[in-house]
Amino acid sequence: MEQSERVRRVLVILIAVLVLAGAGWYFFFAREGGEGSSASAGPGPGRGGAPSEVVVRTEIVEPQRFERSLRLNGTLLAREGIEVRPEISGVVREVGFREGGFVEEGTPLLRLDDRELQAELRSVQAELALAERNEERLDDLRARGATSQRDYDEALSRLNVLRARVELLETRISKSAVRAPFSGVVGLRRVSPGDFVTPQEVITVLNAIDELKVDFSVPERHQGDLREGLSIRVSAGGLTEPREGTIQAIEPQVDPATRTLTARAVVNNDDARLLPGNFAVIELVFAVNDDAVLVPATALRPGLRETRLFVVKDDKAEERVVRIGARMERHVEIIEGVEMGDEVVVRGAEALRSGQSVRRQES
Repeated sequence: MEQSERVRRVLVILIAVLVLAGAGWYFFFAREGGEGSSASAGPGPGRGGAPSEVVVRTEIVEPQRFERSLRLNGTLLAREGIEVRPEISGVVREVGFREGGFVEEGTPLLRLDDRELQAELRSVQAELALAERNEERLDDLRARGATSQRDYDEALSRLNVLRARVELLETRISKSAVRAPFSGVVGLRRVSPGDFVTPQEVITVLNAIDELKVDFSVPERHQGDLREGLSIRVSAGGLTEPREGTIQAIEPQVDPATRTLTARAVVNNDDARLLPGNFAVIELVFAVNDDAVLVPATALRPGLRETRLFVVKDDKAEERVVRIGARMERHVEIIEGVEMGDEVVVRGAEALRSGQSVRRQES
């Protein structure tokens, strides 16, 4: 019994060894045969090697105009703009402007009733004439010793007081006419003849709009590029095409809340198509290059430390390390690594290796 059990175990072990040996022989010779058949077939898309030729799409690098710019929002302001108010209180006698019209500097916009002031002025002028004659007479008597210095001093003081009153009344009368401090366009009229107005009341607005200012905020990361004289393009309501402008001033501090710099540019508005308060879209142009090297973004093969692309030389792929500049929506500026006239692979570079033959895809 014991002996038969031993024999059975030996048989099981022998059978297992034979099965394993057969499996090894099968896989060994099957593999050899597979490799031999692949080798005989030559290079192809299977395991034996990469395709001998890759179909790609290419573009020839040509000089292009490139602007390094930034798109921002801003607000249009009048070159000069004020709320017109009277300097003194009084009754409106005459309104001297047409709503929405253009007025020259110095034009009377409003006249207040100054009859009371004019009457007071005439009264004081009469007193002044008498005081002048009195001062002259006492000065002559003082020279001959016929009057005291005190009498003369009192007469002179009276004369000076009356002169000051005349000057004050003339100033108040001049202020009864509200004049345009600069040339511009007036707004809507807010008073009528007969109204009693005070210095707190707005009569109308006056804006000089032949030129407009536009204020906008620039992120502080562009602080090194921002300077007076830079060109901008302004798009706003009423314009079919952007209008050129120039940066005139820059706020000499960064807003700590927004981390931005405020810049102010000037835009010509001779046709009065734009108005103060208009929302504006500004394109700030930092630099212009008429011979820029631009390639489609699809051509780039980004790496951990380097960016590469392929060019085609003699129908073979040549890998280049490039240094890139500004990025746009679909193109990238190449600073180094590609020259004018190079044929750059823009599609199909995923399967390429340097030195590999390429076939250009017909468009």
